[in-house]
Amino acid sequence: MESFDVIRKLWKKIPANLLTCFFVSLVTGILTHLYMFTNKFPNWDDMAFISGPGATYDFGRWFLQDVHKWICSYSVPALNGVVGIVFLALSACVIVSLLGLRTHTASALIGIAMVTFPSVVSSNMFMFTTAEYDFAVLLAVLAVYFTLKYRFGFAGGCLLMVLSLAIYQSYFTMAASLFLMAEIMLILRGTDVRKALIQALHAFITLAAGMAVYLVYTKTNYTLLDYRGMGSIGKTSVHDYIVSIARAYHRIIQYFVTSVPSYISGFEHVLNVIVVILIVVMVVYLFFRNRIMKSAGFTVIFAVSLMLLPLAMSLIYVMAPEVQDASTLMIYAYVLTYVFACALGELCAMRPETAVRALSLAMSAVLLLVGCSNYRMANEAYFRTGLAFERVESYYNRIISKLESSGGWNYSEKFAIVGDFWPEKNILSSYDLIEGRFDDLEGLAIENGLFTSGSRHNFIREYLGIDAPYASENECNEIMKTEEYAEMAAFPEDDCVREINGIWIVKIK
Repeated sequence: MESFDVIRKLWKKIPANLLTCFFVSLVTGILTHLYMFTNKFPNWDDMAFISGPGATYDFGRWFLQDVHKWICSYSVPALNGVVGIVFLALSACVIVSLLGLRTHTASALIGIAMVTFPSVVSSNMFMFTTAEYDFAVLLAVLAVYFTLKYRFGFAGGCLLMVLSLAIYQSYFTMAASLFLMAEIMLILRGTDVRKALIQALHAFITLAAGMAVYLVYTKTNYTLLDYRGMGSIGKTSVHDYIVSIARAYHRIIQYFVTSVPSYISGFEHVLNVIVVILIVVMVVYLFFRNRIMKSAGFTVIFAVSLMLLPLAMSLIYVMAPEVQDASTLMIYAYVLTYVFACALGELCAMRPETAVRALSLAMSAVLLLVGCSNYRMANEAYFRTGLAFERVESYYNRIISKLESSGGWNYSEKFAIVGDFWPEKNILSSYDLIEGRFDDLEGLAIENGLFTSGSRHNFIREYLGIDAPYASENECNEIMKTEEYAEMAAFPEDDCVREINGIWIVKIK
């Protein structure tokens, strides 16, 4: 009698290409971000929330705190980071299954794209909450899967969509984009118009109901702060929406073609342009090869879905019309451009024409190079922020040593580091190894970010272990108005430390 081996039976039921997707995603993700996962490189928010989930109820993220408790109570890179990669690997598998992909090549490339995309690097900079955000991605992807795979799946899809929004609102764009992508793939594979319309209706119900339930519950129970325009969701004029739609199209074109962010190298820029060109060529070929134009209904649905797909990926600009330039975190849905390219490439690889198969092979090669380029960018970014941390830690140590040697101050007395960080020829601003390379990468902390007035006490307390009382911002502002402060020399001169109004001051400038 065969033994009852649950794991073996379950393993045999999983399609081989999904196993490829998961393990390629997992290995690639861990290797790409290993530098970050094996070190502790905080940014300003990570220093403030090293043992907390960050902004929750005030930002409409009322489910974030619960997920944070389940994963980890502290900002631990080797735990939060790896768990986050697992969530992204699972998300990649769900997308592969959702789009009906079967080849190992497409499955692997989708996994590589999802764990190396620059938004993942940005998310890892906020290590205290990166796993929760990646879980929100998984929830959004599952919302689409349940909606399209089960007869009444839109009910479960709506609930999952609400929970994803309640962790991080930006991943609503992932769900909207995947619905459109699934619609396009359904048409390209050949189906009837009725099924395509039913699928579109279920997608609309999940998105509309999910957002409506989220907004009603959130605004009924919480008062939202206006962060990057998110507080204005649902209360913007028609004119502003029209402008934001134009901006959404413009921004995604800029990202891939016309005006790329600073963290995208010239080589990757060329690769992205090639990806866009190949997508256009493949879409045109499949449209005519599958004779979609013979059905007016299919032609309309196909054209509308294609037209809306870039808008859906950039939907954050419509959700929050006040946003002029979305952060790297908010545009994670742009990774679906590569997913769409993989899906089209698989369809072309199934055609008998040699030229078309060559197109598919070219797309695979380009997407692999994009992954390699992102691998390089990620590690350069981690190196830069790690270098900044070491420099600033050394700087803080010198400042505290100056305060300790001044005579009179002890750890029970209030102190503060006062002044601007960027005076001319400052010791920390005189040399930038990778100047301007990551100006657009949200969350990456260079020296000025780690030395802002709001970060100083957190850094000294968390990373130097000195929990002495620190002066408030108002107290520092009052001290800066005094003649005694104006007479002080700036660090590292001898007269850079004084006691003013009962507070020990180290003057930076």
